[in-house]
Amino acid sequence: MTPLKTQRALTRLKLKDTDSDTTVLHRFCEFLLYRKRYNISSDDALILSGATIRTASYDGQLSQFDRIFNNPPLNGEVYSLDYSDISLKPDTTDTRRDILKRAFSVNNIDLLLLSAMTNRHGNSTVITNNASKISTLYLIRLLADSLALSISQLNTLLLLSPFTKTDLDQDNRLQMMDYLWQTTQWLNEQNLSADQLLLLLTTDAPAAPTKEMDIMLDALRNGGIDNTNTDTLYSTMAPVIAASMQLQSAGQSEYLLRWLDTDQNSPIISASELWSKIQLENLTPPQKKSVAAYCQALAQRVLVIRTFALSDTELQVLSTSAPVKTISGLQAISHFHNLVNRCGGQAGTVLDALQSSTLTVKILAQALNVPGITISQILGLQADIPDSPVTKWTQLGKLPVYLDISDNLHITPKEITHLLAVSENASPSYAELTTLAGLLQAGLNEQQTKQLQNQSEPCRSEALSGEYRALVMGKPLANRDDIWRTLLIDGKVSAEITTTPLADAIAGIQLYINRTVAGDEPGADNAVLERQFFKDWDTYNKRYSTWAGVSQLVYYPENYIDPTIRIGQTGMMNTMLEQLSQSELNSDTLEDGFRQYLTAFEQVANLKVVSGYHDAVDIDEGNTWFIGASQTEPKKYYWRKADHSKCQNGHFAANAWSDWKEITCAVNPYQDMVRPVIFRSRLYLLWVEEQVRKDGEGKKDISSFTLKLTHIKYDGSWASPFSYDVTNEFNNQPQKKQDKALYCATNTAKDTITVVCYKKEDEGTLPGNAFGLQIRPDMTTAQLLNSKDLLTAVKLQLDTLNVTRINTEESDYKVSTITPEDQKGYYGLETNIFIEKIDSYKEGNKQFLTVRPTLEAKIDITAMPHMLRRLFARDYLNFGYDLYQYESVTLAPGENELPRGDYNFYILLNHSTQNYFFYLSIPFGKNAPDYAKDIGVIITLSDGTGSIEKLNWEGSDTQNHYYSLPKLGKFEPDTKYYKIVNLHSGYQGT
Repeated sequence: MTPLKTQRALTRLKLKDTDSDTTVLHRFCEFLLYRKRYNISSDDALILSGATIRTASYDGQLSQFDRIFNNPPLNGEVYSLDYSDISLKPDTTDTRRDILKRAFSVNNIDLLLLSAMTNRHGNSTVITNNASKISTLYLIRLLADSLALSISQLNTLLLLSPFTKTDLDQDNRLQMMDYLWQTTQWLNEQNLSADQLLLLLTTDAPAAPTKEMDIMLDALRNGGIDNTNTDTLYSTMAPVIAASMQLQSAGQSEYLLRWLDTDQNSPIISASELWSKIQLENLTPPQKKSVAAYCQALAQRVLVIRTFALSDTELQVLSTSAPVKTISGLQAISHFHNLVNRCGGQAGTVLDALQSSTLTVKILAQALNVPGITISQILGLQADIPDSPVTKWTQLGKLPVYLDISDNLHITPKEITHLLAVSENASPSYAELTTLAGLLQAGLNEQQTKQLQNQSEPCRSEALSGEYRALVMGKPLANRDDIWRTLLIDGKVSAEITTTPLADAIAGIQLYINRTVAGDEPGADNAVLERQFFKDWDTYNKRYSTWAGVSQLVYYPENYIDPTIRIGQTGMMNTMLEQLSQSELNSDTLEDGFRQYLTAFEQVANLKVVSGYHDAVDIDEGNTWFIGASQTEPKKYYWRKADHSKCQNGHFAANAWSDWKEITCAVNPYQDMVRPVIFRSRLYLLWVEEQVRKDGEGKKDISSFTLKLTHIKYDGSWASPFSYDVTNEFNNQPQKKQDKALYCATNTAKDTITVVCYKKEDEGTLPGNAFGLQIRPDMTTAQLLNSKDLLTAVKLQLDTLNVTRINTEESDYKVSTITPEDQKGYYGLETNIFIEKIDSYKEGNKQFLTVRPTLEAKIDITAMPHMLRRLFARDYLNFGYDLYQYESVTLAPGENELPRGDYNFYILLNHSTQNYFFYLSIPFGKNAPDYAKDIGVIITLSDGTGSIEKLNWEGSDTQNHYYSLPKLGKFEPDTKYYKIVNLHSGYQGT
């Protein structure tokens, strides 16, 4: 609490001007206790401590009163305190009563109960509308909520307690609240509710026996009861009672009857009186009521036996004198039963000795396995007499509570008595408190003592700081930061931080230099500030870590010849160095340390990298994460990462690589189908797992497949994996399952993880069969509808039959098909452009869009002669071609050496390079002349110029010979005549 909040709390706890500071401080301690015990707000804890509801508002917030009653106003009516009377009768109309019901979350009956608990002797249907009365009602509501009770249950406990007829006022509030806290704790331990407690203790009996009571009474009348004397009456009634009450034995029933008769303060009739009355044919109303009261008391005792699970021997002991009409009586019985259970196998010996009046401290000490002096101190017996007798069962009931306190606080029972004496003293002296604190601390171990110091020392520091602010600084309302500015020390440092006077002095000097360099300290010498040390203050010298690094570079450069070698050592190396530094150096320790290092190194040296993931779009940024598998069976899987920011000139520095770290969760992927992925800045791992089981006949193996997803936690361990059944999708794929692969990437735009299972293909072939899922942030899944488009976009990231590739972050992508509106030339050429990836980035005020396209050219070359298809596909490399096809061309009339028939030739024009590719077929047939392989072509342009080009013979079939020309000179599409030349004879054909 801040000093201001503490001052406000103390002001509210001073209820009257005559209240002394001691009284106010007692209430303040009570307030702190309630706030911690019930885990409630400070305002509510103040109400439980006796303060009234706060009507003042602080820091622009609503007052406590307005938050309870007017937030918002009921039907627009603002509730206020006017000191008038409010009728709580349900048949009256008063908006203020409705406001109280809403504020306290009660109905009409519970509101009347609240009023009755504050006014046991007067008229509880009318209350005064003042702060005291309303605050008391709210106190009861808070108390019920804090104890997890309803208003009715709280009223029941009060009626059964010593505060039955006591009004809830300031004088007995503390005692009542402590009693209720202890009682509810005991009820929780016994697994009892307030309603069940009422059944055990109520004295309200019916006016006449009920139907169930009459059945038992008829059984007694017809049971052959012998009333010669009390013993025969008990023994003959016992079997009937046992059968009616469903007790374990007739012995229990006999002890039960004796227990009822031995209660001297009970108004219940005896067993003999019951028997004589049930023999009468007509009972008077008082007689009927007394018989009904006996039957009810009998049933209550049976309920006590069952509630505390009392044995026959325990019941025999209790039947002599145990009262059960009060809560304290029931608590004594439960404590006695607890003690018997603690005796374990010695319980029978203890009970037998107690019944025979031979029980001693020595026997109890042996049964409980505690020193005899401890028992003697608890029971107030002489410690030097081990055979001191223990004659009462109530003495045994006292032992468990003291033994528990003694064990928990590690103090003797005698010191517990001193603790209780100091606690009950309203004004203990400082010496008494110091002595008590020493006793309590003496029983603590080292860890507990440290925890106590961690809690007490900050309080002591706060108190001393307050004294310093008030007495030395003269500013009682100043905060602790003012001390820090004045003394240059950290007054808020926690007890968990270990420091020394030297460390505090260094910190103070650093703070002083910081303030001086910043200009906050007056009188600084500017000449001194110009020294190099202070110039480098913000860069290196203000932090010990950077100053130490620079100092080592200056004074010990030989240790830092290559910094990348000296830092970033693996965990295996660090373990070996730590082991060697903590042991005496000799050949044995060196050999053991080195062998342990080699063993650890061998586990990761032969790992096979099975998958990877790069968590950034730019290859020069981010990290690449790898998954490695061991070569042993069963396989173990490891992960590591490479920091691309430490890559220079294509080489990674040594400290760019992390250690291989084992994945400690149960990873058993099918055919190494495991992938890492970075999702929401955390490493996730996905894998496909196969489970094999037999079919219904136990003959055939049936496989089921599960996609599993886990992530690494902050402590380095792995979370329990999520599982997604993909059996149906997996089985719909081709049967050759060993060629399956997994693609996994994060889609930052959709905040999802994209997973695609596909079949590996040869290089350059897109997988034809695949299925995909999208995993949302809540770990639910949705079907990926565009798996084919995605695989097209990330084709270069897909594993092939021979290559394992890295997946990268999935950017927003589109797949588009662009068809030219006007495509000249050959109709069999079809060119499509696929946009694989679209990224945007910003530089300054400009926004840039980058597109990564893929060109797909589909060539229908079925019309091309077979001998020319390969050449045509080779020359057609990309978009930007025109194809000119001349089919069924004939020779010009005249004398021709060339054969008659249909000639076909094709000209392919590359627009970007202006290259022409020429293809020709001549119908020489099977019997071709010798010059068939020595053919050229002359193309005459419109300007009369031309050139002769020799054609390459590519082959022949039964009808034609085929020729090609890799590069043709100038060409005009409108040329009508071409001359084919026999280069051997010079003969030309047009």
